[in-house]
Amino acid sequence: MAETLYDILGVNKAASKDEIKKAYRNLSKQHHPDVGGDEEMFKKISNAYNILSDDEKKKNYDTFGDEKGRQHNPFSGGGPFGNPFGGNPFGGFRMRARPISVELPLTIEEVFHGAIKNVRYNVEKFCNTCNGIGASETKRCDGCGGKGARVEYIQNMQHVSMCGVCGGSGIVPVKHCNVCRGRGRVISQEAHELKIPKGIVEGNTLVMEGMGNHVQNAERGDVHLIIKVQPHPVYSLEGIDLHKKEEMSFIDMVLGCNHELDTLSGKFKITIPEGCETNRVFRLKGQGIRDENTGHVGDLYVKILPKIPKNLSQQEKETLLKLKTTSNNFS
Repeated sequence: MAETLYDILGVNKAASKDEIKKAYRNLSKQHHPDVGGDEEMFKKISNAYNILSDDEKKKNYDTFGDEKGRQHNPFSGGGPFGNPFGGNPFGGFRMRARPISVELPLTIEEVFHGAIKNVRYNVEKFCNTCNGIGASETKRCDGCGGKGARVEYIQNMQHVSMCGVCGGSGIVPVKHCNVCRGRGRVISQEAHELKIPKGIVEGNTLVMEGMGNHVQNAERGDVHLIIKVQPHPVYSLEGIDLHKKEEMSFIDMVLGCNHELDTLSGKFKITIPEGCETNRVFRLKGQGIRDENTGHVGDLYVKILPKIPKNLSQQEKETLLKLKTTSNNFS
């Protein structure tokens, strides 16, 4: 028996919303990649919770086995003795076009705050001149009689295979279209505004369903947006944790002070102890990236570096030289 979304979360079908949420939280803590968990298992847990926590998606899933209300049937027609090609205008198979992969560059600020991005990509669309057929004149396929498939009975069992002559369309061209040169599709550029949630990091993929290539006798494909975080002059990112190098006066490092630094969420004060060493790291809990899907929040790690003064005046040089010659601490 196939694994259900309820099996993934370890709850039964009658579980309440609170029980589903509790199971998700417990499992996401256990399997989150940031704590050494299995990334694929974490994705399955997140997907299960996303569907079962939404009333409409849960209803569709319980009824059809799909959150969108579609049955998982490779044919659009009826049962094994009916016409398996009835839902296709050409009488052929209904498949799905291959997805388009697009790299989506984000700054660390956009990862931290979320963003609205304009996504542009090239897509294959049906030729308007021939309506995607690839021909200005067609005829019914003799190989399958226009059904798009060949049906054979072997030992009283029905065997269905796509017609190799027409490729499942049920028709063959007599005269090719001059615009698309018989391909049925032309290249076009699309642009869509997309809301990027907080906390999405390097390597994550956002899926734009049904926004990809058109293919004859198939559902329109998806677009996979692969997140690429751009290098930053100040910050670096590790999972949902931020890292920053902070330069400050070496005098303040020696004497200690209350130092105000800029973070992505605003100003933040840290206490620098007397005699602070170079490369000392301060952890600012909860000042990292917030993952909106899990609610987890990373930390900000600040590495302290001395700011070496330049263009010293003669008096400043003499003062430093005097310290060096009169104190063991500066020798």
